Amino acid sequence: MSRQVEHVVFFKFDENALDMEKVDEILSRARKEIDGLLELNFGQTFTTDRAQGYTHALRARFVNKEALEKYGPHPVHQEYVAYARPLAKAPLVCLDWEV
Repeated sequence: MSRQVEHVVFFKFDENALDMEKVDEILSRARKEIDGLLELNFGQTFTTDRAQGYTHALRARFVNKEALEKYGPHPVHQEYVAYARPLAKAPLVCLDWEV
């Protein structure tokens, strides 16, 4: 039996670097178009004293590892990557685990 997978990515962005309407639109399409994606959330931290400079996080839950593997090259995910990665101030931190 395959287990669900959590995928979390931490970002460092300058204040107001993101067009949140654009981010929300891309993530809304991802929720509808990416097979095996169960949940997708994105937000800005309010605990800056513990965040080590990271300002935002994306959390996704997938039906299994195979769905996570298909997510990476999906066109909607790649659209978000093309938009957000150039705005990031530091390397991303990405963690994946089974639940």
